[in-house]
Amino acid sequence: MGKRIIDFIYKNRGSSGLFLKYLLIVILLQSVFRLCFVLLYSYRLEDTPFGDLLLAFVMGLRFDMASGATILMPFFLLSLVGVLNRFSWYRRLWASAPLLVIVWLIAHETADIIYFENANKHIGYEGFAFLGDLALLLKSAVYQNPYVVIAAFLGLLVAVALMVFAYRRFIHDYDFPRDVSYRIAVPRVLVFLIIGVILMRGGLQERILRPSTALIGQNDFVNNIALNPVFTMLVDVRSYSVPADKRMDMEEALWLVRREIDYPGAEFISEEYPLMRKTIVRRKPATPPNVVIILMENWTGKFVQPIGDGLVDGKEVTPFFNRFHKNGLFFDHFMASGGRTVNGLLSMLTGMPDKPGLTVFRSHHILSAFRPLPQILKESGYDTYFVTGGPLEFTNKKQILPHWGFDTVLGMEYMSGLNRYQRDEQGWGFFDEDIYDVFHEVLSERQAGQKPFLAVFESLSTHYPYHTPDERFRIFDESTRDYEFLNSYYYSDWALGKYMQRALQSNYADDTVFIIVGDHTHHRYLNYYEDRNIPLLIYWPGHIQPGIDTDISSQLDLVPTILGMLGVETHFAALGKDLLDPEARRSAYFAHGNIFGWIEDTTFYYQLTDAKFGMGRVTEESLYTIPTCTQEGGQCDRYRRKGIAFLNVGVRLIDEQRVFPKDEETLQAVLERSNTKVFPGCALSLQDHYSALEKRAMQFDGLIENFHSGRAVPELRAFLPPDSRDAASMADFQQRLRVQEDLIQQQLNKTLSDARVALSGQARFDPSIERNQQLQNIRIIPAERRALVDTQMFTLILNTGDLAAVRERERLLREAARLNRMDLPKETLAELENAPEITPVQQQVSIKQTGWNLADDCQWYPSIEIPDTASMN
Repeated sequence: MGKRIIDFIYKNRGSSGLFLKYLLIVILLQSVFRLCFVLLYSYRLEDTPFGDLLLAFVMGLRFDMASGATILMPFFLLSLVGVLNRFSWYRRLWASAPLLVIVWLIAHETADIIYFENANKHIGYEGFAFLGDLALLLKSAVYQNPYVVIAAFLGLLVAVALMVFAYRRFIHDYDFPRDVSYRIAVPRVLVFLIIGVILMRGGLQERILRPSTALIGQNDFVNNIALNPVFTMLVDVRSYSVPADKRMDMEEALWLVRREIDYPGAEFISEEYPLMRKTIVRRKPATPPNVVIILMENWTGKFVQPIGDGLVDGKEVTPFFNRFHKNGLFFDHFMASGGRTVNGLLSMLTGMPDKPGLTVFRSHHILSAFRPLPQILKESGYDTYFVTGGPLEFTNKKQILPHWGFDTVLGMEYMSGLNRYQRDEQGWGFFDEDIYDVFHEVLSERQAGQKPFLAVFESLSTHYPYHTPDERFRIFDESTRDYEFLNSYYYSDWALGKYMQRALQSNYADDTVFIIVGDHTHHRYLNYYEDRNIPLLIYWPGHIQPGIDTDISSQLDLVPTILGMLGVETHFAALGKDLLDPEARRSAYFAHGNIFGWIEDTTFYYQLTDAKFGMGRVTEESLYTIPTCTQEGGQCDRYRRKGIAFLNVGVRLIDEQRVFPKDEETLQAVLERSNTKVFPGCALSLQDHYSALEKRAMQFDGLIENFHSGRAVPELRAFLPPDSRDAASMADFQQRLRVQEDLIQQQLNKTLSDARVALSGQARFDPSIERNQQLQNIRIIPAERRALVDTQMFTLILNTGDLAAVRERERLLREAARLNRMDLPKETLAELENAPEITPVQQQVSIKQTGWNLADDCQWYPSIEIPDTASMN
C-alpha cells in the first residue's frame, strides 16, 4: 500500500498528483517554520511538559493541511476546466501559480516570526493590510532584527531560485496527459475534491477547524505553536460577524449592555438606535475648558507608578510621570479595549469597540455613522486638532480623522515641510520631542478669546522599532530584557515631561483639561492582564481632586467621562459610562485579534471568538487560573454572558448602521419618534431581584400573621370579596386547594431552581418561547414561602406563562381568606369592612417604599400586562 501511494505521488502526471506534491511542500515548509518559531522563542516555553509541546506540533499538522489545501484548492479547480486545458498557456498558468504562492508563503511565515515578538499573536489581516507600507515596515525590521531580516531575504532569494528551477524543470515542458479515460479521471477528481474539502475543514469532526482547536494548556505561547500565520490570515480577512454559537438574542444583549453602562448623567432615548443617549447635565464649568488628550503609544501600565513600582533593574522607566500623576486623578485599573492604535482611536474617540479580526479602519464599516468626540465638541463651539509625527496615510487617518470632526490634522508630511526637524530614519516618523514642539506651537498661536479647543496628540517614539534620538536616553543595555523598548519608554516620558513643563506655563494652561492615556501595551513579555492594563491620568486643577481610582475602567469610558466633565448637553452613542459618576458600574470589555473578554472586580475573563468557553484569571498578584471558567455554569459564566452581550451589540450595531443617525435630519426624525424615556430593562440584577422579592415576601408573611391573628390589615382589603358567608364545605374546599397548591408548589420549585441558577449568574433567555415565559427567570421566590401578596406583585412573581393558573390560585386564596374571615371577631370584621381600598397607584407607592419601583423597572418589557386589583375581581 505504501509503495502504491509513493508511486502515485511521484509518477502520476495528472493535476491530482501535481497538487498533492505542492501540498506536501507547503506542509513541510510550515512545519520547518514552526520549528524555527519554537527555537527562536524557546524562552517562552518555561516549564512546558514535552508532551504538550509534541501535541502542539501534531496539532499543527492539521492546521498546515487545512491552510495548504485552502490556498491550493482554487488552482486545482482551474485545472478541471477541460475546455481550456487544450491551451498550453492555460495549463502552465494553473500548474505554475502555486509556485508564486509558495514564495509568498515563505515571506509571510518569515514576517510572522518577526511580528509575533511585538504583537504576541500570529500575523493575520495585517499581512495584506500593510503591503502599502512595506518599505517602512522593512526598514523598521532591519533596524530591530537585521540578522533575521538578512537571513530571511537570502532564504527568499533561494526560494525564488528554486521555484524558477522547478518551473523550468517540471512545469514548462510538463507533458499533461490529455487522453485519460473518463472512467479513471472522474472518480479520481471526485476523490481528490472530497479529500480536499476534508483537509480544508480540518477533518471529519462536526465543527470545522478553528483557532480555538489549538488550545492545549495554560501556556499561551504553546497554544500559539499549533497555529500558523496562513491560517490566521485566512480567518482574519473575512469581515467579522458574530459566530452562530455566540449570537445572543438582541433584546437580552441590549438589556445586559444598557444595564452595565447606564448612569444618572445620561438616559437612553431610542429603540431604533439602542445606544443613543441624551446627556443630563449635572455639573458644568463656568466657561467651557480646553481639552488636551495625549495618546501615548505602547505605554504599558506595569512600568509606571502606582500600577507597579516603576523600576526595572533598579532604574525608573518613567520618572516624570511617576511624580506628575500625583497632581491628578490616576486610574490604575484602566484597560485597553483593543491591541493596536486603531483599536484605541476608535474606542477613545467614538466610545465604540473595534471588531475582533479585521479592524473597522480597514473595512467599509468605517463609513458607519459613529458619534465621535470631536464632532460633538465641534457642534458645541470647539475648534478641533489632531497632531502626530507619523504618516497620515497609514490606516487611512488622512480621510477618517476629518470625517470624525477634526478641523486641523497634521502629520509627518506637515513636519517634513517645516524643514526644522530631523526625521527618525529607522522609525515611523519624527521623535516625540519634535512632535510636541509643533503641537505646543499650534496651540500657543491661538489668540485669547477664541473658541475653546479639543487637541489630540499622538506620540510615536515608543512604536516599534524603539529608537531614541541620542545616547543619553539609553539607560538600559543588552543585559536588561526588552532594553530597546524600555529606553524608548524612558525617552517618551522625558519628552512628555518637557512638553508639560512648557504647556503649564503657556497661555492655554489655566483653562485646560489634560488627559494622558495609553493607546495599548507593547505586548511583549506580558500576561493577558498586563497586556490590557494601561495608564490614564486626568489633570484639571481646581476641578478634579487628585487621587487614585482603583476600580476597573476602559477606553470606552473616555467619551462619556469627558462629556460629563464639560457639562455638554448633547446626544451620543458609546459603550461606556462616566468614570467620575459615583453611581456608574465599573467594568471593562475588550476585543482584539481573535480574542474578546470581560474584566470586573478581580476577575479577568478572556475567550477565543470561536471557542465555546474561555479562561478566567484573578487579576491580583498571582493571576491564577479559575478552572471552573471552562465549564458551563462555572464561576465566570456571568462575565462570559456580559462579554458576549457587548460583542453582539458592538459588532451587530456597526454592521446594521444603528450606532447613531447618519445626519442631522435623520437625528431629528429619530428624536421625534423617541419622545419617551427608554428604560434599560430592570435596573436590578437577578440577585438583586431575588433579595428584593425575598424581603417583600417576608413583609407579606407579617401581613398574613396579622390577618390570622385577627388584626385588621388594610393591604389585604383587595382580596376580600363582598360579604358572602355561604361556602362549600371546608373539606371540599381544602381538597381543591390542596390540588391547586400541589401544582403551584411544582411551579415554585422550578422558580427556586431558577433562583439558584440566577444567583450563580447563568439565567438564560430563550428566544423561542413567549416573552412572559422568558421572564420567569427573574420572578423568584423561595419555595417554602407562601406569601399572600397584592395582585400586581403576585402576578409578577408567580406568572410562569400560565396566567389562568395564577388567577385560579388567587381565587382560591380569596376564598380561603373569606373562610378565615368567618372566625374573626365582629370588631375585626367591621374594621375590615370599613378599611379603605388600596388603589393601584397606592400599591405602586407602597412597593416603591420597599425599594423596588415596579413601574420603572419593568417598563422596558412592553408585553408584560400588570392588571390592577379591580380587573382581577
